[in-house]
Amino acid sequence: MGNETGMATRRSFLENLSAPVTIASALLLVLLLSFLDLVTGKLSFSVFYLAPIFLATWRLGRWPGFAFSLLSATAWFFVETIEDEFFSLIPLWNTLVRLAFFLLTTYLISELKIAEQRRRSLERIFYHDILNVAGSIRGFAELLQSHPETDKKEIYHWLQIAAEQSIDQIETQRALAAAEHNELPVESTPLDSMEIVRQTIQFYRYHPAGKNRQLLMASEAENVSFTSDQVLIDRILGNMVKNALEASPAGKPVTIGCGPANGGVEFSVHNTGVIPRGMRDKIFTKSATTKGTGRGLGTYSIHVLSNYLKGMASFSTSEEEGTTFRVWFPGEYPKNGRS
Repeated sequence: MGNETGMATRRSFLENLSAPVTIASALLLVLLLSFLDLVTGKLSFSVFYLAPIFLATWRLGRWPGFAFSLLSATAWFFVETIEDEFFSLIPLWNTLVRLAFFLLTTYLISELKIAEQRRRSLERIFYHDILNVAGSIRGFAELLQSHPETDKKEIYHWLQIAAEQSIDQIETQRALAAAEHNELPVESTPLDSMEIVRQTIQFYRYHPAGKNRQLLMASEAENVSFTSDQVLIDRILGNMVKNALEASPAGKPVTIGCGPANGGVEFSVHNTGVIPRGMRDKIFTKSATTKGTGRGLGTYSIHVLSNYLKGMASFSTSEEEGTTFRVWFPGEYPKNGRS
């Protein structure tokens, strides 16, 4: 526990450094190490050059880390050659080897930072959503306790929905984490697109998000037989429908369509709402949402899980046409795919 607290404190300290302070500190470290290398002669300080590289990469990103890798390798080269009386290719070769090592280290540090940010982002969104649902369950329980004369049948109904939502949030988090680590199993079975649409409509017609809204099958829907993982398909299409229901004005319809496309199958969900311009470029990122701070797993999971099934997610939105989310899947899940 103490080690974890110490690591969190050091991480927080690094992330609170401003960009100018980070650059100045990294430059000072490179100059100091170069000076020590120069005055000590035979003593090697090679491993310590990783300190400014780590600082720049972790705080500023991959490309600043590459820049400090080049700077560190160049400084090392000049220190090695400054006292040489004759030109030699050996210092140049050593510098190129060190530069390659520095660049590889920078890449690995940046990937570690990206993974860390992704994990923390997913955790933050998950905790926010699951606490909201848990708060609803507690509210219903308090209502049952404080008002015993209340119609319990309706409250039990909403308690069941809240419990199902909490399970759905946990399953979504589990599936995303497994998909991002390429560990999510895929059970490919024969499917019919029209049957999937019918089941989705039946399931979400009485969902809380569907209150005062119509959920319909598109008139142009066409059946396509294909093979894929029904659980993941249902989860993707369910997220598309929930997002559309929440974005659709009361009384307006949400339509689900399907049909052949590019040798595979395409599902579409349309609503009359419009995605704000500022959200369109980041709609499939982890935190893209119009529903409040800390939300945003829905569209992100559509993107991640569709890619995991060798498919692709896209959308279009305009004042005239409303918003349509589409997901395309191959007609047959590749036999050499994940298992």
